[in-house]
Amino acid sequence: MRHVRCLASLAVAGALTGALTGGAHATVVVATLPDFDGPEHVSGFPIDLGIVGTFGFALPATAVISSATFSGTYGTATLPFTTASYEVEIEGETLVVCPPFHPGCYEFDGTPLRPFSFALGAGAFAGLLDGSADLHVVQTTDFIVRLGTPTLTIEYTAVPQPGTTALVGLALAALALVLRRRPGEPVRTVTDPAVHEG
Repeated sequence: MRHVRCLASLAVAGALTGALTGGAHATVVVATLPDFDGPEHVSGFPIDLGIVGTFGFALPATAVISSATFSGTYGTATLPFTTASYEVEIEGETLVVCPPFHPGCYEFDGTPLRPFSFALGAGAFAGLLDGSADLHVVQTTDFIVRLGTPTLTIEYTAVPQPGTTALVGLALAALALVLRRRPGEPVRTVTDPAVHEG
């Protein structure tokens, strides 16, 4: 009987571990837009180019976002070496992707499609939970904004569903029943001959 209780306890503990850890691992979702080659402007900056695309992705209702990153390249397939300076706005957060006249992105140096990556702050996470995010671009210097492969990468963890919580409660109740000693049942010790009988 004691062995049966131990095995049952192990089974319940395994079920609890599975219920608590199931779905607790981090998941990454990636959304990408086509290259953006804006119109040419020579004055009047900053110029609001508006929403140039909308990222679409699927997150579970119980998602808790741990990080979000906007990435891409300076330059596109059309002109891979340079871009006008610009900022982007995603879910209310402004990122200065290419500062005005910055040599790393604005000036031609012969390096094609230089990659960039910027982390979004936690303040933008709530707006991402609906599964979409607009990419808003503001041009800050002359020439043409050339934004290659705009990409939004989101890492999240799905918290346990209410049904999982109920399962954990049932498992705990079952464990308590299995481990409970029946009234009047003697407490056996190692010296008790009945323990060695099987």
